Amino acid sequence: DIDYEYFYEDNAGYRTGVTGADARYFLDTVTSGLRTTLPEGSIVTHAPMDPDCMIGTSYYNILKQNAAALDFLMPQYYNGYTRAAIDGIESTGAGSVSALSHYNTLVNDMFNGDATKVVFGHCISDCSGTGSNANGAQAATIMTDLSTYYPCNGGEFSSYSYLDVVV
Repeated sequence: DIDYEYFYEDNAGYRTGVTGADARYFLDTVTSGLRTTLPEGSIVTHAPMDPDCMIGTSYYNILKQNAAALDFLMPQYYNGYTRAAIDGIESTGAGSVSALSHYNTLVNDMFNGDATKVVFGHCISDCSGTGSNANGAQAATIMTDLSTYYPCNGGEFSSYSYLDVVV
């Protein structure tokens, strides 16, 4: 799983000597390199924050260029533009972009309609500062709603799953 955040755009306040071009080269070559050098059956994924995989960002372009090398894309639908736990998947309010519109773009533009390639990421803890935590009931509702649009989707993942406590 490649979870690379920040520092891939030019003029974004990088450390001295590090450029967006360096980061983009790294992301591109590590993705394609892993696919070509890992043993058969290995899984290559990215887990970007939702703003990082918006059309027009350098990361989106890298992901789209390497879509065939990815087994899954696991956008973090928390801490960014979407707030599905609060807004639902179709709406905005707390978030500035609906999770469904973002998901649609990834499925249709990046993966040619294959929703099994996009795994919906929830934060179950430690995202309260952005109002992004999703409890079990909220996550279930989000996934049920998503399945009305994509009955065969990539499923979901939960960040901080070790904190998921069954009561």
